[in-house]
This record gives sequence, structure tokens and C-alpha cells, in this order.
Amino acid sequence: MQFLAEDIPTSIVSNFSTEKDKPLRLIQGEVPGFVAAFSRSVPMWLCLSLKRQGKCRVNKDELKLNFMDSKVSSLILRREKLIKLPTRINFYFAEVSELIFRGAREDFDDWHVAYDTLLQLAAIRQQKLRAKLKQMYDAQHNLREEARQTKADAVLLFNYYSASELNLVRRFVQQGARGFHRTRTRS
Repeated sequence: MQFLAEDIPTSIVSNFSTEKDKPLRLIQGEVPGFVAAFSRSVPMWLCLSLKRQGKCRVNKDELKLNFMDSKVSSLILRREKLIKLPTRINFYFAEVSELIFRGAREDFDDWHVAYDTLLQLAAIRQQKLRAKLKQMYDAQHNLREEARQTKADAVLLFNYYSASELNLVRRFVQQGARGFHRTRTRS
């Protein structure tokens, strides 16, 4: 999952300049030449590589990942606590926050607050996911046959979960879906 998250565009401000007519050629395409003190959007893996070399800083003002801000992550956490279903968040929020806060934390004023909040958010979302799995189990084993068929589709909705959350329960969901399929084919 982290490999896929590393392709997310990230805004940086470079500390160096390159020739404008010589773009950086990448597998995904070309990145125009860098100009010192100007913002440029690059894949996250390139951002982190340049950051390790001390050649750039993350431009948090233009970063489209609003959950990285401590105030926004606190609002998301409060909303997550109030609502039964998971809130909409970036599909790779866990991977992106881990990468950015591990490799570029000094570019964020209060990164530790945002990081702690995102850890709490992940714990709450995992609780909701476990409840969803329990709901699937109950629907498969405890409901009457006619109720099972009508509830099966609603139980299998996993909207707004992130990649890492879904990856943790992939095997269980596959088994549950096979169970639903078996019960439907019997009737």
C-alpha cells in the first residue's frame, strides 16, 4: 500500500535550481526543471528523496492533504467519534501520514499533535471496521433466510475506509462474501 501512496502529488519548494530546458524524466512523465524558492508538484517518493538530501522542504500551504494539519485532523477526529459510519478521508491517509511525518516532520509546526490525532482516528476507524465485520457475521449466521438476502448487500458496503484498513480485513471480507454467495445460491 505504501508503494501506491508514494505516487500522490506533493508540493515542494526546492533549495536548488536546474536548467529550465532540461526536465527530469520519470517513468510517470516529466517534471519541469526546478527553480530555487519556487513551488513544484512532484510525486511523494521524489519529495522524500529530495528532503533526505536537504534539497527541498514540503510546501504545507499547497499540500492537498488537509488531514495533515492538526486543526483539521482534530475536526475529523471529533466528527468520526460522533458518526456511526466512517467519515470520508483520503484513501491512503495512514500511509501518507506515516511517510510525511517520518521523512519531513520538521516542515510541520505541530506535527506531533496531528500525528497523535491521526493515530487516535485510526483506532476509532478500526473499531468501526470490527463492528462491520461483526455485522457481517451476524447477518450470515443469525438472520432468517429471507432477511439474510435483503441485508446482505447493505452489510457488504465498505465506503470511506482507507487502503490499510481494508487490507487488514481483506481475508475476512472475502470469506464473508463467499458465505453470502453460498447462502444465496442455496435458496
